[in-house]
Amino acid sequence: MTILNVFTIPVMAAEELPDNVVVSDEVTITFEGTGRLQQMYENGDLDERIQDMKAEFEASDNKGTVARGPAAPVSYVGVIQVRSTQGGYEDIPRNQYTTLVDHGGAEMYVVTQKNGEGRDYATYCGTQVKAIDYASLDFNNDRIVDGWLYLWDLSGMNASGQFKYQATSYNSPWNTMSTWINIK
Repeated sequence: MTILNVFTIPVMAAEELPDNVVVSDEVTITFEGTGRLQQMYENGDLDERIQDMKAEFEASDNKGTVARGPAAPVSYVGVIQVRSTQGGYEDIPRNQYTTLVDHGGAEMYVVTQKNGEGRDYATYCGTQVKAIDYASLDFNNDRIVDGWLYLWDLSGMNASGQFKYQATSYNSPWNTMSTWINIK
């Protein structure tokens, strides 16, 4: 069974773009949900990580995907940021598995990235958490979504624990990729 890639971005002139679509550096970002990810992007909090995601995409075998072809498998997942009332925001570089800042407070969120298409699942301290915001990314402006950002809500949960994120590809090779971070 092949699942078609149905995530496309309509072509519009720059002046016609809706407020939730941003085109910059050959990356098209479409923000959905609560608007928090878009605010983080507008504040410059995600610029470097989006460029890292684009580099990952360009280095992968998925860059040759064509319209109406199979959805690209998940090729990378990562935790890119932890945000909380107490700890502010902390960028999480690759291979860092514990936050350096003590997080907690009334609000706490984790931003994850995924290159490719797949089903997402996240837990914090063993409890499933919900993505409250997301953004699709088109790294080569071919109107096919190449990656995703997700904002997971951990507000009201333990101030410290382990956040786990995984994504399973929609089609072959049906692989599952996962990552985690210990939040102090």
